[in-house]
Amino acid sequence: MSGRKKILKVVVFLLFMFSLLFVLGSGNKGADEEKEITLTVAVLSGVHKDPFLATAPKFQALHPEVTINVVEYPFSNIYEKLMLEATSHSGAIDIFELANGWVPDFAEGNFILPLDDYFKEKDPWLDDIFPAFKGLMKYNNKYYVLLLDGDVFMTYIRKDLFENPKEKAAFKKKYGYELKMPETWDQFADMSEFFVRDTDGDGENDLFGSAFMLGRIHGAFTFMQFLHSYGGAYFDPDTMKPGINSTEAMSGYKMIERLLKSGSPDGAAWNYTEMHNAFLLGDIAMMVEWNEATFEIWEESRVKDKILYGPAPGVMIGGKLHRPALQAWGWCVAISSDSKNPDMAYEYLHFNASPKVSLEDFAIPINGLEPWRASHFSDEAIELWSELTPAAPDMLDAMKESGKNGVSDLRIPGMFEYYDAVAIEFGLALTGQKDPQDALDSAAEEWVKITDRRGKENQKRAYRAIFAK
Repeated sequence: MSGRKKILKVVVFLLFMFSLLFVLGSGNKGADEEKEITLTVAVLSGVHKDPFLATAPKFQALHPEVTINVVEYPFSNIYEKLMLEATSHSGAIDIFELANGWVPDFAEGNFILPLDDYFKEKDPWLDDIFPAFKGLMKYNNKYYVLLLDGDVFMTYIRKDLFENPKEKAAFKKKYGYELKMPETWDQFADMSEFFVRDTDGDGENDLFGSAFMLGRIHGAFTFMQFLHSYGGAYFDPDTMKPGINSTEAMSGYKMIERLLKSGSPDGAAWNYTEMHNAFLLGDIAMMVEWNEATFEIWEESRVKDKILYGPAPGVMIGGKLHRPALQAWGWCVAISSDSKNPDMAYEYLHFNASPKVSLEDFAIPINGLEPWRASHFSDEAIELWSELTPAAPDMLDAMKESGKNGVSDLRIPGMFEYYDAVAIEFGLALTGQKDPQDALDSAAEEWVKITDRRGKENQKRAYRAIFAK
């Protein structure tokens, strides 16, 4: 063979080898690219993004092939945006942040995945979750969500007023018992009336006894708290007859009317913001609302280090103190049925839900996501919260007691339709535009229509599941 032919043969061989290596290299590159995963998490805009941004690099250290992409939606349209995404089936979002009350709507539409099989394979520390909160993770006896938030109502009172010796003596002289954290609504009402006064001598009251969320936006939550306090229920579980116009409901309503007299003159129109700001500025002595620490950590707070915390008041029923606390609203996370990477989405949610990560990055005051695990009330948790406020031990103890007595929102399809029907009629009664019993009867009639429209048997099944053990 001539030298030229030998050279040509070598060149052909080398070209073949280079081509083979290129093909193999391209194949490996493609395999690497296939391993890259982006998980998109849709959350409420504002501070709710912060814990997800905090946990992303920690999770990525364990799963370098994963990128966490957080998108935000404002409160005004987050439900609509998430529902539009769900019904379009684009698969653009892997994880939804949902209010607990939205879960039935998303589960009924098969827009989120049941998690029971995932839980069997990788337990999300279920034994560390308070039973009342564990129930919020279910719909129709299936697990659909992991929790972010332990929202529950509790009591706030002004320590500087309640521990003042002169105030204590004056209260006992007038009412015959000690001024302290109220256990019953009757006690709460006495104390509320006691603290109404003119503090600057201008002839007009500027300190009011208490405040509640009574306006159209949040009034239904307050009504439901009193409904449960007086031993009422949303429905009869056998007939689905509404309980919102029952004797118990009317007893709760009458107490709200009594408390309104010792509140601000425009208190019947207050929602969360107005009530929150009034307490923040020191204009009211007491309130019952969501468990939060903002009054201790906001610089503009005039009541910082001046608050005592306790469970929501109750009512003596059958010789025992009945003291439920409404688990109003609350936030959770679910996996979209259209996620292209549901297994990895669960890995991320499981990581976030761990006792350590959930405490350090989620269940802390600054994020507005409250505790829901037993371990969130440990000595470690108290130490962590105490870095933000010395009120932490008292506050966490009250949250823990409230959480143990938690009672669920009406978590069935169309929850907010039901609540809005109550809010409308409740407002008409409070403002004197309608007789209270007539108003609650009208709300009950609307509930019957909503139930029939959505399917009575389906609603009954969903309602019974709320309280199933």
